[in-house]
Amino acid sequence: MSDKENYENLIKKQILSFDLHKNQSYVDRLMKEGEIKGLLKLQKFYRNTIEAKYLIKQEKLKSFKSIEASMKKFDIEKDGPKVAKEIYFAYKQLLVVIHRLRDELCILKATEKIFADLDRDVENTLTSLDILSELKEVREVKKYSPDVQIRVDNNLCALKRPGGKKKFVCNNEIVPGTKYCKEHLKKYEPIIYTDIFPEGE
Repeated sequence: MSDKENYENLIKKQILSFDLHKNQSYVDRLMKEGEIKGLLKLQKFYRNTIEAKYLIKQEKLKSFKSIEASMKKFDIEKDGPKVAKEIYFAYKQLLVVIHRLRDELCILKATEKIFADLDRDVENTLTSLDILSELKEVREVKKYSPDVQIRVDNNLCALKRPGGKKKFVCNNEIVPGTKYCKEHLKKYEPIIYTDIFPEGE
C-alpha cells in the first residue's frame, strides 16, 4: 500500500471517528432534553397534586370564599409541607435534579456547537485540500506563454495591460495554481476564486 493510500485511509478513519463523536453528542443532547421534559411533566403533576390537596383543605374552612381567592394565597414553599409532606419532598428533590440536568444540557449544547463548528472547519479544510490538489495538477499541465510563465515562476501577478510598453501592471503575489493575485483572480476568474475562497476570505 502506498503512502498516499495510507494517508487517505488515516483521514477516512479520523473523519469516521469525528462523525461518530459528533452524532453521539447530538443523541446525548436529545436524550437529555427528553429526560428533562419527562421530569418537568412529573414536577407539574406533583404541584397539581399539592394544589388539589391544599384546595380540599381550604374548602373545609369557614373563611373559604372561592378557588381563585384561595389560590392567590397559595405558597407551595409554605403550604406544600403542611398539606402533602411526602409529595412536597419529592417535588423539591425533583427541582434539584432538573436544575442539575439543565446544567448538563448546557454543556451538551456547547459541545454540539463545537462539533458543528469543527465540522464546517473539517469540510472547508478537505475542500481546500481537494482544490489545491486539483490546482497543482492543472498547473502541471497548463501552458502559459513564456513571458507569463516567467511571472508565474516568480510568484508575480501576470495581469497584462492590452497594448502599450508596460505589459504587466501588478506585482502582487499570485494565488497558488493561478496566474493572478487574489484581487485580479476575483475580478477575472470569479468561478475559480469562489472555489478557492468559498466564504469570500
